[in-house]
Parts: sequence; C-alpha cells; structure tokens
Amino acid sequence: MDGRRCATREGAQYEARRHDAAVENPLMLEPETVGGLVTVWTAIADLHVQGIAPEQ
Repeated sequence: MDGRRCATREGAQYEARRHDAAVENPLMLEPETVGGLVTVWTAIADLHVQGIAPEQ
C-alpha cells in the first residue's frame, strides 16, 4: 500500500488486490500512465513521419 488508509473494508480489499496484482505483474500500469505513454509514442511517430526524429 502507499501509506494512505482506506476508509472502507471494500476499499482496503480493492487496494490489497491491486497490490497483489502489481507484485505478480510489475509492468501493470495505471490508466493515466498508459494514456501518457500513448501520447508520447504518438508524438514521436508524428515527428518521425515528418522526418524530424532520427532513426533508432
């Protein structure tokens, strides 16, 4: 857990399940992180199409 206290038993159970899933799959990402990565990848692809980004 991240140190915050859960107000309800359901909330505590949800946080425990999230923690267990993250331990099993360390690459589990929050939706905000995935959205941010998609934005970055899209921007890089746009630059590459325009010929601005160097070849990797």
